[in-house]
Amino acid sequence: MTQATFSSETRIIWGVGVATLAAILLAFHYVRAERPSKEGSPSKSTGSASPLPRNEFVHLEDAQIAPRGVERAADAGTNARKISTREVARALMQAQKAMVAKDWGTALIEIENAAVATKTPFETYQVDEFLSFVLVQLHKYGEAVPVFERMLASGFVPPEKVADTMKTIATLHFQQKNYAKAAQWSKNWLAGNQDDEKMSTTLAQSYYMMSDYANAAATMSRLVESLEQTGKVPQKTQLLLIIRAGQHLNDDTVVAEATDKMRRYYPE
Repeated sequence: MTQATFSSETRIIWGVGVATLAAILLAFHYVRAERPSKEGSPSKSTGSASPLPRNEFVHLEDAQIAPRGVERAADAGTNARKISTREVARALMQAQKAMVAKDWGTALIEIENAAVATKTPFETYQVDEFLSFVLVQLHKYGEAVPVFERMLASGFVPPEKVADTMKTIATLHFQQKNYAKAAQWSKNWLAGNQDDEKMSTTLAQSYYMMSDYANAAATMSRLVESLEQTGKVPQKTQLLLIIRAGQHLNDDTVVAEATDKMRRYYPE
């Protein structure tokens, strides 16, 4: 594992920290929406918005957001990608120790100390990388969203982590009920990646929560068709969303097709 070093008197091994923090992050942080009154049993549309079934897919377990630790200046490769301010390095190392100990309050204080001392864009990015992780652990999703967006805009996110960061941003926006932004980030992610069940579900549910029932039904119908083509069984919640959206649209064809699949896959 990488040994993070700034000076001889401040040294810490990051390998144990990453393993510990990654294990913490892998605990699901499910995004919940309102449950229908009778899950799996579509009711006749009353003209008002039916409660949306719980999102069974959107969570943070795919988000690879654990900080990599303080990067050693000598190994950074270019002047633009190194921590050259001693106060920043020391504060982040203290934050790192606190994070390994799950002392999130102390970690946040040290991260704030580092933020005050930053002098370069890369140092700001490194501080944000630590800050985003701690805010998620504290379930401060609303505060975490702009931090992730800053990180992505900085240009320092490694290419292999850009997709994960975008997915995290979409998920957090949905968690905060910022459905328009959740839909936009989901669409941006899907435009550059292969179809993904979680992100397609987030997009469809975001449309539904914005009362855009046509796009909600169309998006979820495409996902269901894709699942069927690969031999997978659609989830009840996916089919139920299509039925509810079709009811709002007074589209008997959409309702009938989704209801037929519900009965076929879930005959009980």
